[in-house]
Order: sequence, then C-alpha cells, then structure tokens
Amino acid sequence: MSARNGERPWALIGMIVTILILGLAAIVLTPQGNPAPKDPLRSTTADLGPVHSGVFVDEALARHLVRIGVGQKVRTDAEGRARLRKDDGTSLVTDGDTELVVTEDGVQIAKGRVFLSVGDSPAKITLGELSIKAVGAALAVDKREALRVYVADGEVVASAGGREITARGGESVVLEGSAPKAVPERGFDDWTGGLAAPWGESGPPRRTVAELWAH
Repeated sequence: MSARNGERPWALIGMIVTILILGLAAIVLTPQGNPAPKDPLRSTTADLGPVHSGVFVDEALARHLVRIGVGQKVRTDAEGRARLRKDDGTSLVTDGDTELVVTEDGVQIAKGRVFLSVGDSPAKITLGELSIKAVGAALAVDKREALRVYVADGEVVASAGGREITARGGESVVLEGSAPKAVPERGFDDWTGGLAAPWGESGPPRRTVAELWAH
C-alpha cells in the first residue's frame, strides 16, 4: 500500500505538468491576427521626383520617385532640386534651400523658390500672410528675402491684410506693408534651367521677357 501511495503524487504532478505544457502550446499556436503596421497607411496625392540630390520628405532622403500626401513636408538643401506633380494637375519645380508642405488644395511654401504650373483645377498657394489662388496659370514664387510672386502666364488672385487684387501675366505680386500690390515685371530669369512649364516641354531660353500691361 505504501508503494502505491508514493506513486500517486508523482503521477498527479506529471498530469499537471502535461496540462500546463498543452495549455502553453495552445496559447503560442493560436493565431493572433495580423500585426499592426509600423507606419499608418497614408493617402497620397502627389508624385515627387528628385532632380538633384539633397531632397527630403519629412526629413527622410528621397533618392527616387516617391508618392507623398497631404501634410508631408518637402525640403531641399542648398544643392537639392525636385519636381512635384499633384494628382489634380498642378506641377512644381523647387530650387535649392526650399521648404514646402503639401495641402489639400495646393501647397504652403515656407521659404525658397518654387515655380508652379496650375491646370484646370484651382490651387491655393499659402505664403505666410499672403495667399494666392490660381487656375490655368504659371507663376514663380520667390520667398527668400523679400516675398515676390511673378505671374508668367494667366492671372492670379492675391489676398492679404483683408485686401484682394488680381495680377496678370507680366506682373509680380509684392507686399506693401500688409497689403498685396501688383507691379510690372521687366523680366524673369528662369532659374529652373528649362524645367519650368510651359517652357520645359519645348526647350526654351533660360530668360523670358514679361509682357507689360497698360492700365
């Protein structure tokens, strides 16, 4: 009797260990579902292609054509240059030392030089206190020292300080105090090296002469 009684505790312990092992195996082998992605999916609205090295998207170096979305920041260093085309048809060429953010209805430019070609879909270009609305127009933004927006083709509506004006091809929009003003422009030096539309398709001269409007 004593031998049988001595075997029972060991048998019970073995049974408990077996149950624990089977339970642990069941937990490990049970499907846990798809793991959450490290980066949330983002809806994209534009193609960005580096022309010269030194182009960054949200501080990550862009080495080839990438898709970007609303709220993402594009930055170029002193040597960088890029082309950006939004799905609505608006295209941009950025110079070096430029920074902008893609918005739902256009772009927000913090600094640098950007040439924009706007198609049939309206685009809003935000430049601090100055905003530009354009449709079927081409314009060059210079936001380095004094802000200047040259209208190469078509016309744009500029607003700031509670005032709104229209600027046509051959004019530049500048700020006088906090109010926008359209002034005649003698010429535009094509710093894009021929990448800017509409000249980029036909291989234009590097310098274009503005058309002056009489008022």
